[in-house]
Amino acid sequence: MRAGRVKSDYQSNLAEGLNADYTNSGSYIAGHLGFGKIFQLNKTDTMDTYLRYFYTRTSGEEVNIHSNMNEEMFNFDSVNSHRLRIGARYYHALNERSKLYAGLAYQYEFGGEATATHDGLSAPSTSLKGSSGIAELGWKVTSNQKVPMTVDLGVTAWAGKQKGVMGRLKLSWAF
Repeated sequence: MRAGRVKSDYQSNLAEGLNADYTNSGSYIAGHLGFGKIFQLNKTDTMDTYLRYFYTRTSGEEVNIHSNMNEEMFNFDSVNSHRLRIGARYYHALNERSKLYAGLAYQYEFGGEATATHDGLSAPSTSLKGSSGIAELGWKVTSNQKVPMTVDLGVTAWAGKQKGVMGRLKLSWAF
């Protein structure tokens, strides 16, 4: 489970001589539940298989959209996202504290529709509903027992409904 705030900044040249921008922020809550199994393939290699359900709710907000012609109030509704992901991650141990990994996953978004209104009229909605593929590569290093820290350096690429590339540098300290 997690909770926090998310902030968006938007700027666009909508047409010749017409510019618009807005900034909004809102709270979110999120959580996921997962099941998995790790298979020992040989002395240095393991396969981590999993099935995960993700839920995220982002709060709605009234936003003042500025343009060089006027200002308009829009009401962005809250967004609920339900996703199911199935995947596997292959680990190869370089030594007892360092390992490389590669993973593939399939994710399906069941909703994620974002809606907005202006003066009681609905704006066209967008949705994340659909399938995405995920590929990842990374390196994980665990320090010695005196300093229980783990470093995870990786890259994840998305294709399908969700598109993009994400870098990751994660530091974990166990106590």
